[in-house]
Amino acid sequence: KGDANSKGENGIENGIENEDERKIFSILVETPDITAKKMSEHTGFSVRKINRIMKGLKEKGIIVRVGSDRKGYWEIQDKAYLNSKEH
Repeated sequence: KGDANSKGENGIENGIENEDERKIFSILVETPDITAKKMSEHTGFSVRKINRIMKGLKEKGIIVRVGSDRKGYWEIQDKAYLNSKEH
């Protein structure tokens, strides 16, 4: 009954739960080597909020860090999340 809020197969059970997570996820897809500070500048979120969202995405198995904090990048683990990205 609500296209704007269709959470079933694309939403909550499958990982990305809210617009903030979706925004961070989209940035990671486009720029896997971005820093939390750069994401903060891009989104207007605090670095702390970025880190909290990233931690949640890692815990859900959506993303994983490859390489060091300084020279590494973020890798999307489950390609199904790429397909659920609507923006």
